[in-house]
Amino acid sequence: MFAVIAPLYTRFVKPLEALSNARRRAIYDYIRERGYSWPRELERVFNMAYGEVCWHLTVLERVDLIYNFYALKRRFYVNKGLPLDEAIIKIFREQAGREPSEEEVLKARRSCSQLL
Repeated sequence: MFAVIAPLYTRFVKPLEALSNARRRAIYDYIRERGYSWPRELERVFNMAYGEVCWHLTVLERVDLIYNFYALKRRFYVNKGLPLDEAIIKIFREQAGREPSEEEVLKARRSCSQLL
């Protein structure tokens, strides 16, 4: 039954309701302050189960507070206020220590949930 209700819940939840959960709010604040994160990092930082982290990220994404894309063999979740191209450059500089290639930028853009 929960498998049917959970997807419906996330379709009708509003941003303020999504942030009423303390853990979800903490995850959102962390992503907003840093600009981005990925599930395994959040799992470690907040001492939460991977599935729980993914659930909170899904809810935040469905209420349009964050978006995600794939780069550097990870799925990054990014604050909606950070434009995609800036996010790609920031992540490559901080995580890989270099600028992204043109091919890497195109690949990240194609995988972006914001564009789907």
